[in-house]
Amino acid sequence: MFAEKLRQLDVLDLLHGAESDADRFALIARRRNLPLEAEACDSPQGEPPARAVERKVHPLAALRRDGRPDVGIDCDTGEEMGESVWALRTITFGLPKKFLFQGAGLERAGYWTVADIGLPQELLQTPTDARLIDEEEVGDILPERMKGGHKRDNGSVLIIAGSSRMPGAAALAALGALRSGAGLVSVAGVADVCRAISTNMPEVVLLPLSEEGGLLGPSAAQELLSFDPKFDAAVIGPGLTQGEAVQGFLKELWKDWRVPTVVDADALNAVAKGVRLPRGEVVLTPHVGELSRLLEFSVAEIESDRFGTLEAVLDKFGSCALVKGAHTLVGYPGFPAFVNTTGNPGMASGGMGDVLSGVIGTLLSQGLPCIDAALCGVYWHGLAADYCACTVGNVGYLATEVAEMLPRARATITSSCEDE
Repeated sequence: MFAEKLRQLDVLDLLHGAESDADRFALIARRRNLPLEAEACDSPQGEPPARAVERKVHPLAALRRDGRPDVGIDCDTGEEMGESVWALRTITFGLPKKFLFQGAGLERAGYWTVADIGLPQELLQTPTDARLIDEEEVGDILPERMKGGHKRDNGSVLIIAGSSRMPGAAALAALGALRSGAGLVSVAGVADVCRAISTNMPEVVLLPLSEEGGLLGPSAAQELLSFDPKFDAAVIGPGLTQGEAVQGFLKELWKDWRVPTVVDADALNAVAKGVRLPRGEVVLTPHVGELSRLLEFSVAEIESDRFGTLEAVLDKFGSCALVKGAHTLVGYPGFPAFVNTTGNPGMASGGMGDVLSGVIGTLLSQGLPCIDAALCGVYWHGLAADYCACTVGNVGYLATEVAEMLPRARATITSSCEDE
């Protein structure tokens, strides 16, 4: 059975009719119409050019030493073991492996697929400490829109974000919340933030707060706590900046804060400086730089062990958390790590995280538990970006365009309408 599966994958026949690794690679290249050079076999510093060229012409030599099979990438950690190649395609058997999502393996694996080679179903269904986010599961979790519902039934989200220097962060978070279906969106911020929102987003309720040099301060926290409207969820952090006034604002606000909250960006930076998280439900949404400050890990350590980093965040804060990046990880204490399968490199640009925070905030406001809101939010947001890559171009689309594509992505996930 194993040999038959390999034949179906056009792998077994590569073992015949070729006398060397170079011949085998040439056979693969001709069959797949691939280039014969493997650009990823970097030459060590100072190596003669002729030797470097030899490595590029014979990339599979990196996987063979003394005639014995060797592994170029550790399948658990993604660590490069000596030399490796940059594959155009990787076939992994049975289930995905962690090396596809971290370390050198993230880039070296290229496009990957999972092949069924007849492993027992009871083995494949054994619970593991990580699993992929499934679109059907996301569709089942997303809240339904009731025919008789009104705006209050669809969640009231408060966005606390922005500063005189970065008013756009609040606008992007609010746009993410609106386009993901929040019934009401309110933005609390300094005067420049409110002016920017009022000019472009008439759907948003504005809560102007006092400021200290263009930033929110402790007195603004008291003003905000005195407002009567009930909020179902909050997004706090994008664009607040890292001034001492902001730290004072968050300390004062979070003393008795019970609203389910997405803690993002500069709110995470304040936590790294000692501000205590609120006692209610929170979703932490750090990227690698914020993780480095929160955990006092180097960026290299985080990128080489993303699953270990997620465990460290959960152990330290005991709250739902993301490890943002390619294949964002979502975690919650006592749950396996959830690995996102949507998104693309075009998302590496400003404002994408602000939109994501708005999406997760909406889902929290609609009553989803934080782990469900987080895993659905990252999948949905990534799918919207995938649509942008297809329709706008794989590089150069904007965070606002991702937000505008959220309704279409949701329709795809829930199968509620056909694509055009």
